[in-house]
Amino acid sequence: MTATYKVCENATGYDVVLGSQVKSVHGENRPVSYGTYVAKAKRGNTVTVTFKNVKKGTYYAGLHAYNRTSTNKGKVFSKWSPAKKVVVK
Repeated sequence: MTATYKVCENATGYDVVLGSQVKSVHGENRPVSYGTYVAKAKRGNTVTVTFKNVKKGTYYAGLHAYNRTSTNKGKVFSKWSPAKKVVVK
């Protein structure tokens, strides 16, 4: 399964997840129950991630961008992108 997104201006990196459901977490809808379906994507003109060995079923792909703080290099995340429904046959 491959997901492609446009990059965000000034983002350091991206996390893309493939969850089995979507729930509201801290006031925003996002994929949850993603287990090992997490990809660390780098900058470019587009963010393209391929998930391999995905079992049959319905999933929801989501992305959020991040930057690093200047004080401790911790991640500061953007809001989650709208989840995209994906059916793997």
